[in-house]
Amino acid sequence: MTHAKSATADRRVVVAGGGLAANVAARLFWGLASWVIGLARSPEVLRIFEQRLLWAFVFTVGITLAAGQGRALLALAGNRRLGPITVVSALLIASNWFVVIWCVRNGELASAGLGFFAAPVLTVAGGIWLLGERNSVAVVASLGLCVCGVAIYFGDSAAEPFAAIHVAVTSAVYALLRKRFPLPSAIANTAELTVALAVTSVLTAVLDGPAALLPPEVDGLGFYVLLGAVTTLPMLLYVHSLRLISVSLAGYVQYVTPTVMLAVAFFVFHEPVGGARIAGLALIWLSILMFAVGARAARPVCSGEHAS
Repeated sequence: MTHAKSATADRRVVVAGGGLAANVAARLFWGLASWVIGLARSPEVLRIFEQRLLWAFVFTVGITLAAGQGRALLALAGNRRLGPITVVSALLIASNWFVVIWCVRNGELASAGLGFFAAPVLTVAGGIWLLGERNSVAVVASLGLCVCGVAIYFGDSAAEPFAAIHVAVTSAVYALLRKRFPLPSAIANTAELTVALAVTSVLTAVLDGPAALLPPEVDGLGFYVLLGAVTTLPMLLYVHSLRLISVSLAGYVQYVTPTVMLAVAFFVFHEPVGGARIAGLALIWLSILMFAVGARAARPVCSGEHAS
């Protein structure tokens, strides 16, 4: 019996470790994707967004069919419980990506970074109070320290806060939905991209004409194929990871993305940085350290559920 319990505990550690590695990798790719978006020469944000959706859709459909999950995807479309949830999650993540692309193209990548720094606060709070995840006193205290760091960082922002707020809210709600209603990553991403691509293609055609559905000539087809690839992989890793680790832990790993994004914003795009922002970042990273220590005292919560 003791050996069985030990084996089960070891398996949970391995599963959670794999989920954590997938989540960190997704966050790194997401952060670097902002640099790739910045390489686009077209000023048309909606067309860049539509092309990103199109090629991400092509990749995920291929992965889904190769994995033999075509029937599961069709079953999801007729699922009265998960179908509407998938539509909502699709609109959330699509609008999140659109705002990030807008920020990159308008010299406001740091504003998107603000949003991604605020998102974990909402995600961790949601995991504790909405999903009932157990956490130690140190973890809850780290949440308060994080709030202080985010407040200082926000207070030093000269940009309008609306983009940051949108990124924060959509990221947090999406994470909670995907944790509460888990789906295999390829199926979830394909379904979400189908919804987002349909809506965006109609908007693009209505606003700019059917010709706008073609990739902007100034960038070329190859660039958008690359953009679709580098933004598809992190989504697959991310949705997969949320089925294996707690929302609280996933929330703190989110800090990897804005850290990389801010590095790109400040050192590649040369956006301004001030002392208060540096102080805010220091508090945020201190809260992450406190979380890592406090998480040892909390019971690990791993989810291996699959959607029905």
